[in-house]
Amino acid sequence: MKREAVIDPSLEKTLLSLHAAINLGSFWKAIQQLLAAAIPNRLIGLMLQPNPILPMIARWSSPVPDGFFAAAPLKNYIAAQPRQRFVQISDLFSNRSSLVKSAFYRRYMAPQKCAHGVCLPFWKGQKLTCVIAIMRTHGNARRSLTGGDEFTPAALPAVPDRPSPAQVARARAFPANGS
Repeated sequence: MKREAVIDPSLEKTLLSLHAAINLGSFWKAIQQLLAAAIPNRLIGLMLQPNPILPMIARWSSPVPDGFFAAAPLKNYIAAQPRQRFVQISDLFSNRSSLVKSAFYRRYMAPQKCAHGVCLPFWKGQKLTCVIAIMRTHGNARRSLTGGDEFTPAALPAVPDRPSPAQVARARAFPANGS
């Protein structure tokens, strides 16, 4: 009986790198490599909040103005939807026109020529510990797994109930925070 691969072979090496991450630098590099291999994207952002006392850590694959993860639309939406695992940027606004007219879009998305975005919050109990943001252009979106412009849960790797490789690596890279 032939065993089927549980993990896409093209992602195996990047998942191993993520799992082996022992500090912020190796964790960030592995996250970027994994997402570049798995999901068409233009820009990747990472926010870590190791504990409430220490400042938030944010990294981007291209320069982005400070404040994306603390911007009111995203912060308010996540606060109102605790433990949500998938947040489309378009969900933060009543319609596409409102998004495009918003200061959020003009400050964070338009300068990067990004049309669509998604945030993947990671939680430990009720505490938000990490958010991965992925943004892309119309051209990237058309190559997505679902063929549509928007990110959808089906187009992203599954976010399981058990700790993800990103959560395991984050806990290993930042053990002092009690994770």
